[in-house]
Amino acid sequence: MRFTFPRQPSGKHLCLADFFAAQDSELIDVVAFHLVTMGSRASEYSQELFKSDNYAEYLYFHSCFASSIRVRALVLVTLHVRTWRIRLSCLSYWIRRGSALN
Repeated sequence: MRFTFPRQPSGKHLCLADFFAAQDSELIDVVAFHLVTMGSRASEYSQELFKSDNYAEYLYFHSCFASSIRVRALVLVTLHVRTWRIRLSCLSYWIRRGSALN
């Protein structure tokens, strides 16, 4: 799978690809992406309720939407911690084997 990443518009003009080995290198890089979304339709529906002065329904929907965002954040943090644990265990394995890391 191949991705294209935009560069920063200012500063060092970095992009995510700058932090991985070049395609022609002998190194194998692995990256984990976590994508979670309620979709743009949820935001549009929330705006529709607010614009139509349906505040009770808006507040109910918005509170459910906000709760789902908190749950999403918790899931992402949990996955992030697990990913780092796996990376650290792989790193310690290669260090124990005496392999040189470039």
